Amino acid sequence: MKQASLSSNAELWQVMWSPVPKGTFSAPTISYTAVPTNEKAPAVNAAPAYRPPGARGSKAPVTKVHEYELPSNQKKAASETETNSAPLSKNQKRKRAKAAAIAKAAENTTGDAKQAPVTSPQQAPVTSPQQAPATGSQQTPLYVVDLTGDPEKDKRIKNLTKKLQQIMKLKGDLAAGVKLQFNQLEKLKKEEEIVDELNNISLS
Repeated sequence: MKQASLSSNAELWQVMWSPVPKGTFSAPTISYTAVPTNEKAPAVNAAPAYRPPGARGSKAPVTKVHEYELPSNQKKAASETETNSAPLSKNQKRKRAKAAAIAKAAENTTGDAKQAPVTSPQQAPVTSPQQAPATGSQQTPLYVVDLTGDPEKDKRIKNLTKKLQQIMKLKGDLAAGVKLQFNQLEKLKKEEEIVDELNNISLS
């Protein structure tokens, strides 16, 4: 440490450490070893998980962090086992009967669609209502049109056939004395146009 005296009117502009040769002072040694002591460290008790007052004193329920879902091929078997083991309520019985009826109707519809004959375009003329087989005196005459096998043409044929069925129903209503609206009368005028379009699609 060096001390310097200054006069009263002097100003101190800079202060710096006095340089010393390297190695004059030894580098301090830092030790990280614990200081030996005779006192024992206090035991740390893990705090229990919080439980609401109403659940204290009772056995804690077993909970899962993740609920794993069964594969789709095992869900049905597990559902059937659970359903067969437990008695069904009235609502469950009604729902099951309704689902079975819907599934059966869907199977019948699919079966009828598979059995429908697919003919070539030359063999698919439009059959007039008078040529269609009569299934009852009160039923609306049907237009019979065979599908061509072309998805786009078949879709158009189904739409046109549906329009013809609506026209035949309107004709029946008109014959029965029902008063038709203006747009319904306009539909009746398009019957020949729709039949011609059906024939063109079937023969193209």
